[in-house]
Amino acid sequence: MPYIAPVEETNEREEAERARLQAELAAELQKEAEAEDPNKIYDNAEVMPEYPGGQVALMRYIAQNVKYPKSAQENGTQGKVVVQFVVDTDGSIINAYVLTSVDPDLDTEALRVIKSMPRWTPGKQKGKNVRVKYAVSVKFRLP
Repeated sequence: MPYIAPVEETNEREEAERARLQAELAAELQKEAEAEDPNKIYDNAEVMPEYPGGQVALMRYIAQNVKYPKSAQENGTQGKVVVQFVVDTDGSIINAYVLTSVDPDLDTEALRVIKSMPRWTPGKQKGKNVRVKYAVSVKFRLP
């Protein structure tokens, strides 16, 4: 009886090797996907950024630093300007812009106050400081 080489065994070994390589590649791709992009901006983080002293201190800071624009006072313009910004990894405020506008003068004043805030405690993801989006309302109300 002639000897026939076990072709199936070779195919099984090749399949096993192929499967092992695919698993290695998948694990490597997963690692890369999990490696955080340092420039990523989070909408939410495990630990959200915080103004020094908390929310009450933030509202106090805004109230004490807003200067009602004369033109808006004269025109009787009031409202709530919503400013969105990013708290950077060092706690600084970057990329501030008006999300909800009321009046160009009020918008400009709200942006000025937000950009002048002291550094925040940055947000954290997996124990690392990360950039996080944040929005604050600045209310303009005439007496």
